[in-house]
Amino acid sequence: MPFTVDAEMLAQTRTHIRAAECLYLNAGSVASACAEADSREVVFAVVDRFGTFLGCWTLPLEQAQDVDRSMPEGDWRVLFTAGSSRADIEERAITLGRLALQRWETMLRWTSRHGGAAAS
Repeated sequence: MPFTVDAEMLAQTRTHIRAAECLYLNAGSVASACAEADSREVVFAVVDRFGTFLGCWTLPLEQAQDVDRSMPEGDWRVLFTAGSSRADIEERAITLGRLALQRWETMLRWTSRHGGAAAS
């Protein structure tokens, strides 16, 4: 089965780019939640599929896996440890955004060479 790039793949990557930007813009809120969390807790920062920051949830570490599975499909979430600073969160958002942008550029190159989904 040959590899193809479809419109859904491109849309998902655009969503990841927007979500990383949203996380960056809300790094202060996430850092505040991380500052309040203790060492046995983790903080989920959640962005919905439309690029809206939904907030942060602080949970006991042992519950993190179960909560992650119960989140709606398409929501974008990033896990942070207690004490993560604003700079740490901004750096992670930038890294995630750059990775998504690299995927986007790779898919555009692929479609220009091999055909596939229209770059929208």
